[in-house]
Amino acid sequence: MKQHRLAVASLLVLLLGVLILCAWVCDDAFITFRTVKRFWAGDGLTWNPGERVQAYTHPLWLLLMLIFYGVTREAFFTSIVLSVVLTLGTVAALLWLCKDKTWKAALLVFALISSRAFIDFQVSGLETPLLSALIVAMVMFRERFFVSSLLLSLVFLTRADAVLIAAPLWLMGISFSAKKVALAMIGALPCVAWELFSYVYYG
Repeated sequence: MKQHRLAVASLLVLLLGVLILCAWVCDDAFITFRTVKRFWAGDGLTWNPGERVQAYTHPLWLLLMLIFYGVTREAFFTSIVLSVVLTLGTVAALLWLCKDKTWKAALLVFALISSRAFIDFQVSGLETPLLSALIVAMVMFRERFFVSSLLLSLVFLTRADAVLIAAPLWLMGISFSAKKVALAMIGALPCVAWELFSYVYYG
């Protein structure tokens, strides 16, 4: 057990090193950064002052950036640190699912490190690390229908088209009962709240 924990810690350190070395911020991320800066400048969630235009597609990621930018007042490195932390947490959760199988943990981490797409987009300033964390959480809580419904709602708020990936995980726990329908409706409240807000705010 102790050796396994040491191996897992070493694998996470290795992943951390790779993420830091490969970290970058793509140009699309600066669209979000501008909206964040406009908000903290007192211009609201806008692209240009006085023009209510939604220039972002990931409300939940924008919310995280708003919170942390409010503390750091810097967007570039804040997005990188946030992405790295989310990625490490996500991979740590996956390694926990490996139980005490050190070889599985090592195989998983080396597979992720060898994936250029995974490494590039986990630390690119976009919503990918948050989306990865939510999907892994759906796997971990797939037997808890309310939590799974809430996570599906958060996936939609992170990247709408990713619902096509997350919905099958959610459907695994669905059944026709009044209680399940009620839980699904409660879990969908974040989506409903966002749609109402965006309709009023952006028109």
